[in-house]
Amino acid sequence: MIFFNDLSAVFDQLATYQYPVIVCGDFNINIDVHNEAHALHLTQLLQCYSFIQHVVQPTHKDGHS
Repeated sequence: MIFFNDLSAVFDQLATYQYPVIVCGDFNINIDVHNEAHALHLTQLLQCYSFIQHVVQPTHKDGHS
């Protein structure tokens, strides 16, 4: 899980700022599939840093293919 270790390191650095932080990008993780391991890991990581996922709907129209 190198990706999540690296992302956590970035979040550690961002957490030191006293300013609002916005992380933008496409992680290509289907967070709407709640029992998927990567979705769970990303959700837990965001919660750990009190970060909020603002996108709550699909950003594509062709499903998860």
